[in-house]
Amino acid sequence: MKKQIIAAAVAASVSAVALADVSITGSTKVNYTYTDKDDGTSTNGFKNETDLAIVGKNGDTSVVMKLAMDEGQATSSGFNSSTTGTQTVTVDSATTGVTTNASSDSANTSAVITDTGHTHTASYATTTTTGNSLALEDVYLTTKVGDIDLKVGDWDNGDMPLRASSRGRNKVQASTSVSGLNLSWVSGANQGDEISVGTSIAGVGVSYKKKEAKAADYSVKADLAGVAVSHIALTSNTANSDRTVTEISTKAGGVGIKLGMAEADSAVAISGDSWMGDYEGNASGSVFALENGMDVNAVELSTSMEGNTVKFIHASIDKDTATSNAADRSMNKLVITRPLANGTTFEAVYVDAEYDGDTSKSYQSLDLELAVKF
Repeated sequence: MKKQIIAAAVAASVSAVALADVSITGSTKVNYTYTDKDDGTSTNGFKNETDLAIVGKNGDTSVVMKLAMDEGQATSSGFNSSTTGTQTVTVDSATTGVTTNASSDSANTSAVITDTGHTHTASYATTTTTGNSLALEDVYLTTKVGDIDLKVGDWDNGDMPLRASSRGRNKVQASTSVSGLNLSWVSGANQGDEISVGTSIAGVGVSYKKKEAKAADYSVKADLAGVAVSHIALTSNTANSDRTVTEISTKAGGVGIKLGMAEADSAVAISGDSWMGDYEGNASGSVFALENGMDVNAVELSTSMEGNTVKFIHASIDKDTATSNAADRSMNKLVITRPLANGTTFEAVYVDAEYDGDTSKSYQSLDLELAVKF
């Protein structure tokens, strides 16, 4: 009897595992980057990043969890970085040159009090430990209710040329198709309501997204005799804050040709991430931290050579309202990618970036990457 119970329990557990639909995918890459600035300074070092996606499925319902380990996320162990500042403290007597901690943080060092009476200001330096950690990013559920597709949870709105990506919390999206029209509504804790309508007319895809404050996004995409054309406009109710991007791509003689033109009005900046350049999240003063009113024109040529994929990208950046060319920038990038026999991919990227009038922001860099997807 006991043997029968044990056998039934084992069979039940095996059946449960067999019926479970769980998939795990991801990627890891390790980069070595050497950067030589025009002012004579240089940097080099390694970094690594990992992405992981876990999908559990039961019928029409799926749960998606995405995790990422990016360089520089705060952890309890890792590399040190310094922070400086000031803090007001009170002492028993007016004494200049007293060395103390500016706060209870034991990492503070060399805090020197300057006398201003009985209340004093201490300048201090702190040490913060940062490094790599696996962080939970997107978590959402998808399901169907009749003809309605539902998506609920936290997710990123993705990369695109004109605007930076953002992760929304507690979002709800409902979408369906009616008579050739793709309809969608989305809202969340970090955004207002958005209503989208999209369709295809004689092979031309068009879409319209209505956002809060009378802002709207427009998109037109078509394939005309082997030439792919797209135009996206992000409009705003704020004066001089519209952005547009037009892309054209085709292939001739085994060479892929892509043209891109992104424009921004005088009160807004291009801050997206695309083949035309990564302008998202760059520090102020960087070649790729664009100012309001700057436009980007880019061309990409791609081909295959001896098992390698080779791309050359040139981007020129200018500001229409500038009184001189001091703010203009340009970038030349050569990318060589080769799949290796062990399942990994090797990629070498050479970048020559020029910031007119500032040698500390102009540089040449070589990035060597080893990556694997699973």
